[in-house]
Amino acid sequence: MDKMLSVFGFNLVSALELHFRPGKMPEKNRIQNQEKIMKAFDKFVARIEKGGRDDPPLNMLVPFNVFKYVSEIDKETMQADYEYYKDKTDYYYETKIPFVKRMITKKVVKKIISGFD
Repeated sequence: MDKMLSVFGFNLVSALELHFRPGKMPEKNRIQNQEKIMKAFDKFVARIEKGGRDDPPLNMLVPFNVFKYVSEIDKETMQADYEYYKDKTDYYYETKIPFVKRMITKKVVKKIISGFD
């Protein structure tokens, strides 16, 4: 779920990974998983209380710009997407994107969308 949310600009916390195995789980493993869950929950709540957002990594800027482009070229079919993206500039939320990231993103997106035409 964290990957799906991050595609839309929601980067709250890292993924929670728990390990299970078939059959009866040893008490030690159950306790470790419970501790991981509580630690992740506390981190999640602290992040919400703190507010703010992460600067988007390069691998999130590219999908944003591709989705925005697609919504612009077919406004009729993708009306809701177009309405969502039309006022967005560099990313889903206001953030300062470094020049180098913008430049690289632009080149990568241009290469991807050249296959659309």
